[in-house]
Order: sequence, then structure tokens, then C-alpha cells
Amino acid sequence: MKASTENSGNCQAVLTVEAEASELDSSLDEAYDHLVNKVSIPGFRRGKAPRAVLVQHIGRTNLLEEALEHLIPQLYKEAIESQGLEPVDRPEIEIIQIEPLVFKAMISLKPEVKLGDYHSIRLEPEPVPEIASEEITAAVEQLRERQGTWVPVGRSVETGDLITLDIEASVEGKHWLDRKGVIYEV
Repeated sequence: MKASTENSGNCQAVLTVEAEASELDSSLDEAYDHLVNKVSIPGFRRGKAPRAVLVQHIGRTNLLEEALEHLIPQLYKEAIESQGLEPVDRPEIEIIQIEPLVFKAMISLKPEVKLGDYHSIRLEPEPVPEIASEEITAAVEQLRERQGTWVPVGRSVETGDLITLDIEASVEGKHWLDRKGVIYEV
């Protein structure tokens, strides 16, 4: 197998792979062995038909298609390893020639990231503001009131109490407002 790479910029490359004739022949033999066991040919037991009869029955194109279906991924993998490429996506394969097999693979490559001199960047922590004890007490009191549970009291309503109201209103006999469970601070 021969492989060459042409960078087309923007993290793209074109990988051209040319297979040896022996690799294609070997793949055709494997395709024959695979297909002869799957195809039923009149006059022959399954798996016993000669290659020429199988080719006549299914066509050379189908045999080549089966061979290339297994050979191209294998050659592609070997080529990217030998060329030291790191693709990030599936390639677009274009078959240039069948015998000898030549194909091109358009590849998206892993981008090269160049970091600047980040070691020279220095950040100073922001100073923590001083918090007065009155602010802490006020925040705790606010949380306590917000998270507290309401308890009915056995006295009349005073300023600062929360009350629950049911409001109904009508004008000239027409009902226009009806709200239940409205919370109001006195």
C-alpha cells in the first residue's frame, strides 16, 4: 500500500491511497469465500460453486463491491496510522480507480491549538469586604422571618402582623372581585 497526504488547509487533508494488486486479490478471495456461502446457485451445493460460476451468477461488480467494502476501511486505517493523521470525523471516500485500487479520502483533522504565554498572567484576589455584625444580624433575622412558620395568635391584630384575607367586591350588584387567601402585613 502506498499513501500520501495533501493538506488543503482549514484542518482538512486529502489522503490518497493506492493498494497493491495482491491486497485487492486477497480481498476478492475473501469476498468470494463470504458470498459463495450466502448465495444459492442452481446445480451447486451452498459454498461449493466455482468462482467463475459465482461471478457469472452475481456479477463481477457485486464481487468487487463486497471486496471493497472490507478492503477500503482496512487500508484507510493503515494509511492514517502510517501518515500520523488524527481525523475527527468519518472521511468522504472517492474511488479513483478499481484495478489497481486507488482512492482518496477527504479528512477533517484535529485542529492544532497553540496556547499563548498564559504563565505570565497574574491575577490578584479581590479583597473581601468587611461585614458589620449588624448586617449579619439583619440577614439572619430576615432569613428567620422568611423561613419561619406562621402560628395563629389569640389576640387582636397589631401593627407588623400578617393576616390572611378573603376579599369579595361588587359594584351595583355585579360581582367583580373574588380573592381568597391574600396575605397582607398590617
